[in-house]
Amino acid sequence: MLTSHEIVEGTARCYPQLDLALAQVELGNKRIWVASVHLLWPFPYGQHKQARAIAAVISQLEGDIVVSGDFNMVRGGASVGRIERAANARAAGENLTTYPRFSAFAPLAIDHVLVPANSSAIVERRPLLGSDHYGLLAQFDI
Repeated sequence: MLTSHEIVEGTARCYPQLDLALAQVELGNKRIWVASVHLLWPFPYGQHKQARAIAAVISQLEGDIVVSGDFNMVRGGASVGRIERAANARAAGENLTTYPRFSAFAPLAIDHVLVPANSSAIVERRPLLGSDHYGLLAQFDI
């Protein structure tokens, strides 16, 4: 998680067993939660259980929530939907291929930025930068 905004003291939390990190940040006179996730592959691993546990944590937060990361699942998948509902959020921007390994015959958009449901947003795909996934840069309003 990288932010140029001030993290609200005492709000940073890490859940290594869930591959979840979150914190509340100051945006002018408003605070929002930002979360970073890395979901397991759906098969043969337990992505559904992990997503359920992450959704339980996120649903306890108050205020606007932005969730981003490697979901290892396409938009419309159950795990993405579960986390969207818990955060009262939606996938931002266009559905961009983020995992190029199979893009010639099966473009995979498995990395997402979820923004508050009432926000407008644009998402730009970034270079690989040492990863096997393209990065995403989101601009959104709160």
